[in-house]
Amino acid sequence: MNPTLFTVGDEMPRADISPTRMKYIHTQGAVASVKLTNLESHPFTGLFTGADSGVVRLSFAGQPDITIQHTTPAMAIKFLRDGVDSANVVCSQSVDG
Repeated sequence: MNPTLFTVGDEMPRADISPTRMKYIHTQGAVASVKLTNLESHPFTGLFTGADSGVVRLSFAGQPDITIQHTTPAMAIKFLRDGVDSANVVCSQSVDG
C-alpha cells in the first residue's frame, strides 16, 4: 500500500523495472464524477467549503464470485485542485473480505 498512500502526485508510480506498475487488486471498477456540496455552516476552509471537480471509483479487491459470499469492496475519491496535487482518500474494510 505504500506506493498508493505515500507517492506524491496524481499518477500511478513507475515500477523499478518497467514503465508502469502492475495493478494486482482493484483492477476493475466503476467511475463517476462527483461534486462536494457544503450544506451546513462550519469553521472548515479549503476543500471542505465545496468542490466541483471530483471523481469517485468503486471497486472490488478481487473478482466477485457468485458461489461464495466474499467480496472486498473499496472506494477512492479524488478532488482536483489548481496548483497542487489532488485531495484523495482511499478506503476499504479489509482485503480479506
